Amino acid sequence: LTEKFAKADLGRYTFKRFAVVGSAIVDFNCHNLGMAIIIEEEGDDPEISRRRDKSLESVGIRVMRIQANDINTNIDGVLERITLGMRMRIGNKRDARREHWENSQPKERGPAQASPQDDVSEDATGNEAQTPTDDAEPQDAPRETPAEEE
Repeated sequence: LTEKFAKADLGRYTFKRFAVVGSAIVDFNCHNLGMAIIIEEEGDDPEISRRRDKSLESVGIRVMRIQANDINTNIDGVLERITLGMRMRIGNKRDARREHWENSQPKERGPAQASPQDDVSEDATGNEAQTPTDDAEPQDAPRETPAEEE
């Protein structure tokens, strides 16, 4: 499997052999995907494997377990499974990135969402300004003064 990974052109998705991820050592790790591959051998303790998986998944690492016997007898099937796992992980990360981007965009407040405080304005001193009513005369309009009698 190491030989296949070395020859494969995976672009920016490379797998490192015997990588330390948190407190666990995994057989292969792709940091860009947040994906670890663990090769299961006969005699591995399932309880330790379960705790390791839980620890890795708690920090966002997807764990793929592959039987050592499958690598020896069906390497093409193993590589296909890894490829499918990579595609799924790429899609999951893309969806999470899109969702994060959509949720982090500032939302514009329309008239229906305006708060009651938006209707109150303040003058230069910080006091509430009087809002003119329709029948009030604008303050900057010229005022009529009575004509002087001659």
